[in-house]
Amino acid sequence: MDEQSHWLLKTKVQFLLSNAAFSIISSIIVLMVFSYSQAELVFSDLKYISWIIFGVLLAFVRLIHLHQFHQKTENIDYVFWLNSYRILTFLSGLLYTALVYLFFVKVAPTFQVIIMFIVVGVTSAAVATHGVDKLTFRLFSVTIIVSTMLVLFFQPESDYKVMSGLMILFLLVVERASDQTCSTMKMNFELTYSMKYRATHDPLVGLFNRSEFEQQFEQMVATTNHGLAMMFIDLDNFKSLNDTHGHEAGDDALITAANTIRTYIRNDDVAARLGGDEFVVLLALDDISIAQRIANEICTDIARQINSQDEVQKVTSSIGLVFKADKNIGFSRLLREADIACYDSKSQGKNQVTTRIVE
Repeated sequence: MDEQSHWLLKTKVQFLLSNAAFSIISSIIVLMVFSYSQAELVFSDLKYISWIIFGVLLAFVRLIHLHQFHQKTENIDYVFWLNSYRILTFLSGLLYTALVYLFFVKVAPTFQVIIMFIVVGVTSAAVATHGVDKLTFRLFSVTIIVSTMLVLFFQPESDYKVMSGLMILFLLVVERASDQTCSTMKMNFELTYSMKYRATHDPLVGLFNRSEFEQQFEQMVATTNHGLAMMFIDLDNFKSLNDTHGHEAGDDALITAANTIRTYIRNDDVAARLGGDEFVVLLALDDISIAQRIANEICTDIARQINSQDEVQKVTSSIGLVFKADKNIGFSRLLREADIACYDSKSQGKNQVTTRIVE
């Protein structure tokens, strides 16, 4: 999954879960209203009691699901959270489906109106709260509307059959509204991503720029429980390549170096181009040997991938790697230490990794 697709998925999941509390509270209110107003009916039959128990357990599970999502700070699998949210939303749809099936033919006309109000209300609200994801919306709303149509259709009175027909029209309306909501929100998310990308990424190589790299450092310090490592990567003989073969060759070398860095760093590592031929990578880890392995792989592959047709002045990389066993260090100092380590690599012959431990 590329960076844009991952960001769009992340934003979709965050939007859906931002509305979860409203959905949970709504279902609890419905349970309370019918438990109280129809107490004689509810507590006289096991199937009604089962409906109440199912609703309470579902609300409890959804609250745990929401809490666990907000507790996650690292290695968030957004595909898992989206699919689990879809399943819980479908179960919520079944809760309202059971409401219609169990109560509609048993209660007075006034409460039949209330049930219809609930059906129309929650499915209309779902256009806004679930419309960003078509499958989530359909698992919830279509399940409720279709079940209500069937309950109405099989009532003996002809008026209910007319209402069933009107529910078909309502289904078409909310489907259309959901399509428009999904399309509009997708365009808004993509526009937001495009603007954010331009503000936070280097336009040539696609890595973070320096300003965003510092922001990512602050976020990592705030959320990680690991130590910090930083690589400072400087391309050797880059100016010679630019002077001899032109800026296009220089740009190609920078893009190749950036792609090489992407290949070897881990999903949660942060890479950026500081400017010119300088790159940095931030890693949260407790074992410096992991960062050393990644740095050596980057160093070896950059030397292999970038060919300047001049073996004497071949483009390679000098890498400075610094490690702090805890996260009690500022951005400027860690960057300065990595820069010093990179300078040591250059002074010792280039095309190598120098490691420093920061006390």
